[in-house]
Amino acid sequence: MTGNVLKACYADLKTVKTRSTCQIILEMPIEALTDVVALLGAPVPGNEVWVALARLKVGSEEPASEPAVKKGTLAQQAGILCGEPAFQRLAQENGYPVTVEGAADFLRYQCGVISRADLDKDAEAARKFRDLRADYKLWLSGVAA
Repeated sequence: MTGNVLKACYADLKTVKTRSTCQIILEMPIEALTDVVALLGAPVPGNEVWVALARLKVGSEEPASEPAVKKGTLAQQAGILCGEPAFQRLAQENGYPVTVEGAADFLRYQCGVISRADLDKDAEAARKFRDLRADYKLWLSGVAA
């Protein structure tokens, strides 16, 4: 495990028709079990834990057809994010004005920083930013975070 990331092999897909859902089966070595529990906790009925999935490029596998993500510092990424109208709407849902500055205030509050530049200096703030960005992506897709 690296930080908040687990590496697994996509093994199977099952549908649960009675609940209109599907189950994604991922496999990893048994030695990773403690990492899984440390990151996700043990499954508890009624206590949903939402996660994100991403495909890894391994060996000679063809690259995914998704556009390349622009890199940069977290502060730069945060600035770009605050300029997105959809992120401004998310900020509005949380009581902030629908402006770039309103979105920036929302982001700084959520990450516990005074300046977006602090995202590149504070590991906890960086984690909160990554979590906020993941929640935003879920919000965009219509999944409540």
